[in-house]
Amino acid sequence: MDASELRRGKVAAHLIWGAPTSVLVGDFLFARAFELMVETDSMRALGILAEASRVISEGEVLQLTRAHDLNLDQDVYLQIISAKTAELFAAAAEAGAVGAGADAAAVKALRDYGMALGIAFQLADDALDYGATAEALGKNAGDDFNEGKATLPLLLGAARTRGREAAFWERTITKGERTPEDFGRARELIVGSGAIGATLDLAGDYADRAKAAVSALPASDWRTALEDLADFAVSRAA
Repeated sequence: MDASELRRGKVAAHLIWGAPTSVLVGDFLFARAFELMVETDSMRALGILAEASRVISEGEVLQLTRAHDLNLDQDVYLQIISAKTAELFAAAAEAGAVGAGADAAAVKALRDYGMALGIAFQLADDALDYGATAEALGKNAGDDFNEGKATLPLLLGAARTRGREAAFWERTITKGERTPEDFGRARELIVGSGAIGATLDLAGDYADRAKAAVSALPASDWRTALEDLADFAVSRAA
């Protein structure tokens, strides 16, 4: 969808095999995943993941409708990433708990954990787009900017520098008139305004929420691993 040239450090599939083949293979994997879920004979887990698929699609549509919007409210931004990213984390954690036969309290705790973890992950990922190399990010740095995508670092950076850089943000984001040199300038403004730090601070808050969500579960190596995962989701962008 975003036409990125790299994914997880590898050349994106659409550049190797073309968009039609890549979409069809994705559809096949999607259908196969649902076949496997049916084999578990757990209608509840199947319902969780089916609903997640719908919510994720709605989140992507909402993001598309608000692309290039420098006036995007932070609450709406969080709504978008909760749907398009965190819902998948939440559904995976919840379905895993259901599949393991966990009680209602544990199922809710793990869903809450997944939701907070997903938001923390996406916030850190959005910060990495402006503060990391392609090698560290696994995709090309600047992809979000080059799409004009209204992520939190961009929104905060634009808001904090708009008084003197209004024309730059209007041209590059609102009008979509970008040159190859503009990303460097945008990164300089966003980093200099403290927007990266603010985004990572919020990511840290959500990582803490994730850890708090599983604190009621019995102490174990598994719980420790979940807590460590929440920390890693943010520390990879530090």
